[in-house]
Amino acid sequence: MKKIIALSALAVLASSTAEASKARLLALGENLETAGSLYFSDNRNIFQNAAFIHEYKDAVYLEWGAQGGQNAPVFGQLNNKADTDTQPQAEGGFLKSHGKFVYGLYFGAESYITHEARSYLRLRNSTKTHQDNQVDAFFGAAESDDFKWGVNVTYSKTKEDADKAEQQSASVRLGVMGKKWEGYANVAVLNKSEIGAINPLNPTNPGKDEFEGKRGWELGGSYDLGFAKAFGYWRHGVWEQDTDSLTATGATPDDVTGAVYRGKTEFDTNRIRLGLGREAQLNERTTLFSKVEYVMTNREVKAKGGSARGKANIDDYYVPLTIGLEHDATSWLTLRGSVTQYLVSQQDNSYSSALLASNSPNPPHISPMVTGNYPKGKRSFANSTNVNAGLTLKFGDLSIDGVIGTSTGAGAIGDTKSEKGVLSLDNLASRVAMTYRF
Repeated sequence: MKKIIALSALAVLASSTAEASKARLLALGENLETAGSLYFSDNRNIFQNAAFIHEYKDAVYLEWGAQGGQNAPVFGQLNNKADTDTQPQAEGGFLKSHGKFVYGLYFGAESYITHEARSYLRLRNSTKTHQDNQVDAFFGAAESDDFKWGVNVTYSKTKEDADKAEQQSASVRLGVMGKKWEGYANVAVLNKSEIGAINPLNPTNPGKDEFEGKRGWELGGSYDLGFAKAFGYWRHGVWEQDTDSLTATGATPDDVTGAVYRGKTEFDTNRIRLGLGREAQLNERTTLFSKVEYVMTNREVKAKGGSARGKANIDDYYVPLTIGLEHDATSWLTLRGSVTQYLVSQQDNSYSSALLASNSPNPPHISPMVTGNYPKGKRSFANSTNVNAGLTLKFGDLSIDGVIGTSTGAGAIGDTKSEKGVLSLDNLASRVAMTYRF
């Protein structure tokens, strides 16, 4: 990394190279759960509104990381995903223009939404049942400066005979945009997974765990008000899960006493995100970003199994304020950073008495029976203040993005919420990405 910085200072560099990556989004305080930014332009927005392919055509995009599926899920985590800060996932693709049309392919962009759905109910979804080998195909046209459209079709399928594991997913994203507005509708067409032979305590009768999405969509858009951009979306999903393996929901493979749930569960979730975001040009080299939003999620779980029947509601809302800065320090280096804090927040979880595990460590305050270790009752989100930073190194039409300061202080990479704030040239950047414009 030291050599990269030294060489880049000597390169003949163009100032028009566009930075765009997960690293840039994180450094400016965005949440990767939204796929892209809701108020400023970034190439990741193509996975939220397919019409953004017109803003990022004629380029190759690479996100460096491990091969997909290398990060095993963890029980009882709402934000369970294959891609993490400490173990980013490899993905990449291209967008190419031809006249008024744009087309492209992208590989490995697993959906945060899909992984979130499959992890809510503690399905024993090993790396063999998470979304993998995803292919995204893009196509769109610019009818005029005032109207552009794009379509994205995505598909994923994997199979493992040894563990009787199989998963499939497919979705369609439709997007339009004008000079001051945009709108999109993203629809899940298929989302299912299953696995058997996962019970080490009873290998002759392993049972089977199944997940199937019933319906899901995301409707959203934005409008430029002049002083700021108003944005929002509504995300809705319904799915069901049938857990038949004895240890499918145990905290550990040998946990058969308190946290076992066998049977069918239905899940219904709604998430609404509304906000205002603003980009202010402080000078020709510096941009100030600011955003305030309201995020509300309601989740209803209905357990219909023989071991426990009842309903759980896992609800929360929060109002985060984000302030970020992006500065072209030199012609070859851009630095950025942000701070985010929840101004107001609340979690409110309630369970039917039958779903409270009597043998859990702290009965009856948690319910690992169906939904994982989500405490019962109301509370604020703790430790919501988060600071991130990032950089872009520019080599003409090629740029390298990364998140900086994520060292744990001992040379290892930490995630963007637990970093020690150490800037080390031996471990300077994480979530590294490359963009080449042609």
